[in-house]
Amino acid sequence: MKTRLLVAATLVSMSWGQSVSLGGFSAKGSVARLGEKQGVLHVERAGVHINGSTSALPPVGWFGGQRLWDVQCNWYQIETVAPMAPTQAKRLAGAATLTVSATSGALDGMLIHVEGLVGGFTALNGFFIVSSHTSTSVSYSNVGADVAQAAASGVIRSYDFSCLDSRLQSAKTQGEEVMATLAKTPAFSANNYSSNFSEAVNCPATSPGVCYPPADLNADGTGTNLAYRTFVTAFVTHVNGLNPSVYAVPRYFEVWNEINAPLFWNGTNAQLIRLTDDLNCILRGRAADVIHATATTCGADTGFWQAGMLPSAKVLTPDTSNPFTATYLSYMQTAGATDNADIITVHGYGFPGRQAAISTLTRSGVTVTANATAHNLLQGQWILMYGAAPADFNGAVQIVTAATNSFTYLLAGASASGTGGFAHNGADEVRDQILYTRSQLLAQDLNKKFWVTEGQWGQTTGSTDPDTRIGWAPRWYANLWAAGVDRAFWYGWDFTNQSGVMWSATTAAGSLPCDAAHFDSPCLPATGFVNSNGIAWNAFRKLTLNTVMTQVCARTAAASPVNTCEFTRPNGSKILMVWDEAQDAYTPGTATFSNYTVDPRFSGYYDWDGSYHTIVGSTLPIGAKAIYLEQKAM
Repeated sequence: MKTRLLVAATLVSMSWGQSVSLGGFSAKGSVARLGEKQGVLHVERAGVHINGSTSALPPVGWFGGQRLWDVQCNWYQIETVAPMAPTQAKRLAGAATLTVSATSGALDGMLIHVEGLVGGFTALNGFFIVSSHTSTSVSYSNVGADVAQAAASGVIRSYDFSCLDSRLQSAKTQGEEVMATLAKTPAFSANNYSSNFSEAVNCPATSPGVCYPPADLNADGTGTNLAYRTFVTAFVTHVNGLNPSVYAVPRYFEVWNEINAPLFWNGTNAQLIRLTDDLNCILRGRAADVIHATATTCGADTGFWQAGMLPSAKVLTPDTSNPFTATYLSYMQTAGATDNADIITVHGYGFPGRQAAISTLTRSGVTVTANATAHNLLQGQWILMYGAAPADFNGAVQIVTAATNSFTYLLAGASASGTGGFAHNGADEVRDQILYTRSQLLAQDLNKKFWVTEGQWGQTTGSTDPDTRIGWAPRWYANLWAAGVDRAFWYGWDFTNQSGVMWSATTAAGSLPCDAAHFDSPCLPATGFVNSNGIAWNAFRKLTLNTVMTQVCARTAAASPVNTCEFTRPNGSKILMVWDEAQDAYTPGTATFSNYTVDPRFSGYYDWDGSYHTIVGSTLPIGAKAIYLEQKAM
């Protein structure tokens, strides 16, 4: 969250098929398409990150997709050995042997790429599996006439896909589709890897150089980009050779991670476009697709080892830590950025419970200044202003400036001054962020699928209140679907830093053993414990699976903290999801509630954990954890 866009917008409630009505900026185009073409909420629309290779996997059916990130399978973790230079080469009895000065690590069974051999050795170039190696040689199968050993020069690149294979195998057991994010350049000092291979200020100190583009990729996007092209080709060569009955072969490829954050990216828009274009050519190989920086096409460029290797694959744009960052919108509006991308991606982190009590408000034109002592809100964040008087100070807005005891936002109105009210930022404001971002897309991208590939309540800056956290995942998924997101990936199932965690190896208050006695489908294996966050997600999943969102999630009034969304089951019965975002809390405390007047068509409701209750009376308490009113089919 390094850079923020200094604009503001007011969003109105939306129904399926409506356009976005926004104030404070000029939208690039109306967003008429919401959700999966108003389709059924199938399980593949809910994705997840799974961190620990030794953790129990989620029960089958809980998630339909998995994003490979933070799982030790980045580019630099696959290509771990610096390229080797052969000094001698020979082929004898169908086996090629290359002599090198020294090998590093175990190479047997690894995929290598041999390039640059000339003379009588050109047939030894290509992708091969290492059959054996010594401290000074590498051997692989290579059928052909014997070639006497002689001096040679070239490059041997090696790739270790063991981390990837274990992930793909586990995803297959769960029936999950896989998305791979291809990022983090190896920091070798030669052969055109990281352009700043020793840098550890922006990049992590433990892996310097990984946050820079390759050295042979110029700032304007020109250059050979050979190291990246070879890695992607090796990656696809490997997955194409896997048994699809055992491994989930990736079909979705995301270009880079969080391009607004120096921790991950320190390059140009032109370089990102080139990475996208090269990835597209290698995967799909459509002859007419343009490589913008070089003014060539996939069919005319002779610098690919192979093209069209996985024609059914989809290319995803680079993503951003939050959808409204200026860096991201600048990239998305750059000519050519999305020409070869099928799916638009962002991240969707929130800052729940960042509530502030407002003392006074002053309007100058459309700029409103709110005074709130130690409010903790940040420039660029989306908030819901509610409870202020007069009412024209209320609504969903974006903070333009933030000082210690005040902040400003843009909102048209007639009142010059006001008092009271609250500012809130939570799961429901992520919905506002997504709607705003989609309104800023180029016209050619409005009908492309839109994915949130990572998100939750906001790692180190998110709420520590357990009730707010428990309520987060159901509200997050529902809000994203309402905002037109086709797939969303929760971060994550089992992270050791407790970031969004739903499962852990040890029990905690409110958790349940992840076995068949407590869940319809147990974890794989049936060990460990699902905490309250996971229990809430499972209840929401079961209640909304195979339904259609017939009323998108929205506030019951423009500045009301009460939110509802309606789901219709195949048999015609309905579920109305209801919560009060004003009951979120930033720090742990006693759960609070407001009273919600129940429509008499609902006879019962499911609590946040899936337990059923008959409705008695005309009101129900609602809080940060959603409840689900049920109307039986007629």
